[in-house]
Amino acid sequence: LDYLDDYLQLPFGLNRIVKQVLGSIFVKIYNSYDFTLVSSSITAQKIKQLGIRNTLQAKLLGYDAERFEQVAKTANSFGDRYQLPLLHNKIKLIFIGRLTPDKGRHFTLETLAQLPPEISDRLAIIIAGDGTLKTEVEQKLQQLTSDVYLLGRIPPQAIPELLTYGDIFVTNSEKESKGLTVIEAASAGIPTIAPRAGGVIDTIADGESGWLYQPQDRADFLSKLTSLITNEDLRKSMGATAKEVAQQYTWEHCVDNLIGIWQAEII
Repeated sequence: LDYLDDYLQLPFGLNRIVKQVLGSIFVKIYNSYDFTLVSSSITAQKIKQLGIRNTLQAKLLGYDAERFEQVAKTANSFGDRYQLPLLHNKIKLIFIGRLTPDKGRHFTLETLAQLPPEISDRLAIIIAGDGTLKTEVEQKLQQLTSDVYLLGRIPPQAIPELLTYGDIFVTNSEKESKGLTVIEAASAGIPTIAPRAGGVIDTIADGESGWLYQPQDRADFLSKLTSLITNEDLRKSMGATAKEVAQQYTWEHCVDNLIGIWQAEII
């Protein structure tokens, strides 16, 4: 329901009516179950407000730790894997996801354009994803730095390499239910900067494993991003903490959590 307005604009306030109708249907369906399992506190809060009474929150969204442990990082990792130029002297910002308005891409473009040249010249921007904004994203970012690389859609098994080769993971989406890519970035040992909104607030220890900025606050975003770009020690420290935080989201832990729920109900 949160994404409806991003993709459908009906006249005469019909969007609100459509949401109410769909919400009523969802409530009836989910309340017919014993439990509705969710992975984030934000999702739990929202569906309780909607009227779904059987909500149970637990850490159920995870990642394959072994895939990240197997990645070997080299001085020219991006060149070896994606035939990109040598980027070892650049700070590599990684973006993953649809190139669509609901992912906060316009905020990204407008805000990154405000970086001073002495900062933007140090960057390489690497984007995995596709969508309606692809051309606009590429054109505007190339005004910021010549090192802009759109990889298109990449398979899930390539995500560990992409993140491990990067330095900072950036997401501007304010509607993530949990933020799996944030968990994966943490597993890769790189810090994330994200809005203080949606499910990512459960997965980022603000100021420790990454930064949370106030939604739509360009100054806050730029200040925190700049601190990561200019301070290698901070990046490494946050990345190490993020890797520790990620351990609670391995598939082994998530499966144990799910089994624990089942056992509690069966017994």
